[in-house]
Amino acid sequence: MVDPRPRPRPVPSRALKAYLFLYFATIGVLEPYLNLYLRRLGFTGTEIGALAAIPPGVSVLAPFLWTAWADATGRARAVFLWNTWVAGLCFVPVLLVRSFGLLAACLTLFTLVRTPLIPLANSLAFQALGPRREHYGRIRLWGSLGYIVAAVAGGAVADHMGVAPVLAGVAALLAGCGVVATASLGEWAPSGPVPLGAGLAALLRGSGFRLFLAAAFLAQLSAGPYNTFFTIQLDALGISQAVTGWAWAVGVACEVVVMGAWPRLVGRAGPERLLAVAAGARALRWWLTAAATHPAALVAIQSLHGLTFGAFYLASVQIVDERVRPDLRATGQGLYAAWVFGVGGVAGNSLAGLLFDRMVLPGLYRLSALVALGATILCLCIRPPGGIRPMNRGGAGRGRPEGPARGAEV
Repeated sequence: MVDPRPRPRPVPSRALKAYLFLYFATIGVLEPYLNLYLRRLGFTGTEIGALAAIPPGVSVLAPFLWTAWADATGRARAVFLWNTWVAGLCFVPVLLVRSFGLLAACLTLFTLVRTPLIPLANSLAFQALGPRREHYGRIRLWGSLGYIVAAVAGGAVADHMGVAPVLAGVAALLAGCGVVATASLGEWAPSGPVPLGAGLAALLRGSGFRLFLAAAFLAQLSAGPYNTFFTIQLDALGISQAVTGWAWAVGVACEVVVMGAWPRLVGRAGPERLLAVAAGARALRWWLTAAATHPAALVAIQSLHGLTFGAFYLASVQIVDERVRPDLRATGQGLYAAWVFGVGGVAGNSLAGLLFDRMVLPGLYRLSALVALGATILCLCIRPPGGIRPMNRGGAGRGRPEGPARGAEV
């Protein structure tokens, strides 16, 4: 009997690449320059840490609730489109207010609307790839390219016009994301309601997945001082905003290299082993950052970003996709985002802000290195699901079987 329901339209990877390019360009503006903007408005380190903790604080629950609701009701496309458009509008008030309370409220609203976009985009990408999930890195690297362009261009603009005009680009870039999503992205499967309880309960019962969540949490916790104060650290050394932009771009350029090589890397080692390597690289990176005093050394250390973020993130989202049911893809990615970037991020950023006014920054980085070392030990204990071992080449053959990928242009 033929299924009368229409098959979802395949999602073109060109549209996903364009969306990720524009979206991560907004991150390339926010990460290097938002906290510097707040510092120049006269906020203290504790206040900046508290404001920096808002996005991950909202992300403690918001991405999971959005994606779970989207999967349960079959409204993932509507959430993706509306939230993309509204996020750009919600950022405008951030640049118009000056008090701590109003800024906190504006950042909360902006983050609440924006927070499910990447988990939903990830679910679209894995849907498009089917069993070839190891090629996700070649879609995601376009986001890193967008980050590089925005960070470098933002530094040049900031030197000539100030930081505020750079941040104004966030709304324009998100409007571009809305255009791409409206014009190009298809429906995702399934199109009807999905029961969540049984699938999530089975996922969380697995000791390997719980171990993975604990390791990812510690890894994100360790990044708090870097995420919150790296640009401020460079500014205190007298480094121009143009050089600061290049410093962030160097790290993301190395991330692009790792993402381009990801199919070969994950085919040889598997995501679990690469996760452990990436966590160990975090410990090394924070320890070296604590010891560095010259601007050139700090920029050179940024090259480890290819492992500490690129490999860690790709391994993580692939581990999630291998363990979650296909009809709960968005929910699984939302759960990961909420726990790691939400709970882990708010703990790391807020602790960094509280300790910044009480201890020297090198001491903070040494503490981060010890936390990352703990994450590495946990990662070494994670095993592939069902004892599946990676193939020597490629990466196909890992995880659950699926039908052939349709519409994926990698």
